[in-house]
Amino acid sequence: MYKDSLKPIAELDGSGVVVAEFVYGSKYNVPDYVVKGGVSYRIVSDHLGSPRFIINSATGAITVRMDYEEFGNVLADTSAGIIPFGFAGGLYDSDTGLVRFGARDYDPAVGRWTSKDPIEFDGGDSNLYGYILGDPINYTDQTGHESIAGTLGRGFGRATGIALGRGVGVGLGSLGGPLGSLAGGILGGALGELAGDAISSLLGDQDVPNSYEASGKKGRERLNDTGLEGMPDEEVKRRARDKSLSGEERRRYQREEKARRERNKQKRCQ
Repeated sequence: MYKDSLKPIAELDGSGVVVAEFVYGSKYNVPDYVVKGGVSYRIVSDHLGSPRFIINSATGAITVRMDYEEFGNVLADTSAGIIPFGFAGGLYDSDTGLVRFGARDYDPAVGRWTSKDPIEFDGGDSNLYGYILGDPINYTDQTGHESIAGTLGRGFGRATGIALGRGVGVGLGSLGGPLGSLAGGILGGALGELAGDAISSLLGDQDVPNSYEASGKKGRERLNDTGLEGMPDEEVKRRARDKSLSGEERRRYQREEKARRERNKQKRCQ
């Protein structure tokens, strides 16, 4: 069960019974907690959102450890299916080794997407199968079709936010000790998300043409790739204004809403 197109919030068995719940908090692409079999587990992830440890919240025991190579190839995995998340917070298939990010599957073994970019050269990369300019250490592409400008903008924004948060943390820490440092860390994360979304939106929306604004046949084909073509207009409009979604997700639906208005306007003029 998904909250939106990118966030699983629950896992159901064949009869529709909830067997696991995922609780999101500090990161938009990976949960902080999973509740499974009546047990609550804390998910410790790295800066990309890759789960590293899963800790039993009641006992503090490390239940799962996951290690990765730089491009996401799994070196160690003791999860035994407790969570479906893998490298950079994508949905990990342990049988194939592939990781799902929104519109596409990523193959960590070769460091490439398994299909071409659905927005083609509008993404800003001449290699339609290339994964974030060959820099998986610093950047992610959660949708499978994010532009280079948006990716770099988000990375720069988060780095800026974290640096600001650290500065605040040092200042507060001198006043409030560990509590001040904790407050600074939380503020840094929040500033990073806000700055990343703002800069990504500025760069991505102004510098790179977006496929959702295309109104011709090619644009509709791209929309089919991202799974929005069959969504009712009212649902697109609702999600475009849903403040519980991340800034990136809301902009995705806002662009889709705008593209549909343009298409309807063209139809009326014909």
